[in-house]
Parts: sequence; C-alpha cells; structure tokens
Amino acid sequence: MAKGDTSIKVSEQTRERLTLLAAEQHMTVRELVGNLAAMMPTDEEIAERVRRTRAALAEHFGVEVGPAELAAGARLREEIARRAIAAA
Repeated sequence: MAKGDTSIKVSEQTRERLTLLAAEQHMTVRELVGNLAAMMPTDEEIAERVRRTRAALAEHFGVEVGPAELAAGARLREEIARRAIAAA
C-alpha cells in the first residue's frame, strides 16, 4: 500500500459487488469507493444546505419554512424512496 492508504474490511459479498460496480463504471474499486464517499453528504453538510435553502426561500420569495414544512418534506422524501425501492 502507498503511504496514506488504508484498508477496510467488508464481507465477501460486498467486495464482489463493489468489484462488479467498479468494472461496470470502468474504474477501480478504490475510485468507486472514493466517489461513493464523496457523493454522500454528512449530517453537517445536509444541515448547512437546509439552512442556505431556507435563507434563500425567505430572501427571494418571502417564504418561511418552519418545522412543520420540514417534517412534511421528510415524509414525502421517505415515501418517494419507498416507492422507488418497491418498483425496483
């Protein structure tokens, strides 16, 4: 391993899936895992996006998004995700 590299332990099934996904994308497993990690926002990043979006909605459209609207949005996203999984 090169300096700064590390390894992770995953099940054989997960390793095989990562290998297949990487091959389909014409990249290495290392690149695939890096891309996946880069794509997934942290809780802090999501909170910052929410803050910026709420500020923009208030500034440009006069819309104040409160806890009730945030909860309704979360429920809608969960329902969309459930339907997508069921359709797969």
